[in-house]
Amino acid sequence: FDARGSEIRAIAAELGGYVSSGESHIEEYDENRYAVGWFTLRIPSDRFDDAVARVEGLGERVSSSLSSQDVSDQYVDLEGRLKYWRQQEAFYTGLLAEAQDIDDLVAIQVQMQDVLLNIEQIEGQLQYLDGRTSFATLTVGLTEVPDVVAPIVEPETDPGPIEEAFDQAGEVLLATVAFLIVAAAVIIPIGILVLIAWLIVRLFTPRRKDQPAEG
Repeated sequence: FDARGSEIRAIAAELGGYVSSGESHIEEYDENRYAVGWFTLRIPSDRFDDAVARVEGLGERVSSSLSSQDVSDQYVDLEGRLKYWRQQEAFYTGLLAEAQDIDDLVAIQVQMQDVLLNIEQIEGQLQYLDGRTSFATLTVGLTEVPDVVAPIVEPETDPGPIEEAFDQAGEVLLATVAFLIVAAAVIIPIGILVLIAWLIVRLFTPRRKDQPAEG
C-alpha cells in the first residue's frame, strides 16, 4: 500500500501536478487487517488522460467516474464586473488628483477602498477559475488486498497392515462391549423379577414348626 502511494505521488509530480490531499487507515474484516485510503491529485488538464492511464496500471480498477463543470458563463460575468470596477478605480483616482479640500479627500479615499476591495475579490475568483480550468482533479482510492492464508490440509495416507489389524480389533472389541451391554440390559431385569418372586413366596409360606422328640 505504501509503495503504491509513493508511485501515485511520483506520477503527479512527473506530469506537472501534485497531491493536494490524502488519507489512509487500517480496517479489519474476518480477522484480516488491510489498509485503505484515497489521494486527490491536481493534474494539468492536458495530461489528465495520461494520469488516469498510469494510475490504472498500478492495480485492478474496481470502479471509476468522470464529471466536468462548465464555468464559461461565470468567467465572463466576473470579467464584466472587473471591467466595471476598474473604471470606478480610474474615476476616483481622477477625483483624488483634483480634490483640494481635506473632507473631499477623505470621502474619495473611503470610496476608493470599497472599489479596490471589490477588484481584489473578483481577481481572486478569476484566479480560482483559472486554476480549475488549467488543472483537473483526479481522486484515487486504494484498497489493499488482504493476505488470506489457506488452511493446511494433511494428505491422506493408506494404513499399513498393522494399523488395519488394530482397527479391526477395535471394531470387534466395540461390538463385544455393545453385545454385553445389551445382554446385561435383558438379563438383569429378569434376575430382579426372579428374586422378587422368591421373596414373595418365602414371605407368605408358613414356616413348619419343629415337633418335640418323643421320650
